[in-house]
Amino acid sequence: MRRARKRLAQIASATLLVTVAATLPASAGESPKPLTSPTRAAALAQQLGDDRTGGVYYKDGRLVVAVTDQASAQTVRDAGGTAKLVTPSASELASIHRQLDQLGNIPNTTWGAEANTNQVSVEIFDGVPAASRARIEKVAAAHPGAIRINRIDSKLK
Repeated sequence: MRRARKRLAQIASATLLVTVAATLPASAGESPKPLTSPTRAAALAQQLGDDRTGGVYYKDGRLVVAVTDQASAQTVRDAGGTAKLVTPSASELASIHRQLDQLGNIPNTTWGAEANTNQVSVEIFDGVPAASRARIEKVAAAHPGAIRINRIDSKLK
């Protein structure tokens, strides 16, 4: 009976030690496992929230999480990821996208938020009336640096 209690105590101690070791952060000398899973990167961005991130993208074969503050950047690095500080957040880019959507259906135009540039990219193809271009440019002027307008010398197909 005494041996059984001693063995049980040893097993419990070993289990506790493994559990504690698994929950401790990596020491200063150890690097976290690289963030290679797009699903994990997206979950990390979602955990930080749209006000503190600007999206996830690949650059030079590595996942990058765009973040708006140093604390978020450290969280990404602690998770093994690469962080890039950006100015507009995903929430701000989504708001700009909605403002463009409110302009209505403008033929021969497209737009969408891009995490890698941290901008809303607008493509204006041939055939867009000047008044419609002016409405898009007015939204762009209200958000300097957050909208990139590309003029395309062909029809949208």
